[in-house]
Amino acid sequence: MLDAEAARKKRKDNSSKVVQKYSEIRVYQARIQIEAEEEDEKEVVNIRLKKKGKVWHKNYLKVLKELKESFIEII
Repeated sequence: MLDAEAARKKRKDNSSKVVQKYSEIRVYQARIQIEAEEEDEKEVVNIRLKKKGKVWHKNYLKVLKELKESFIEII
């Protein structure tokens, strides 16, 4: 219920704004462009996190292997 009210208020507040870049564009076009840019930014962040995750996963597997070997040596 509150989410719907907040979304409606956000649309109402943003409906009267004019977005201008190089020349005047309509509000709905600007919103579409902004949403597309935000999606692109999220995708770039996800790609970066995946790359970091692969490195950490390799290190994690190394540590597990070393622990397993040292545990077997103890027994």
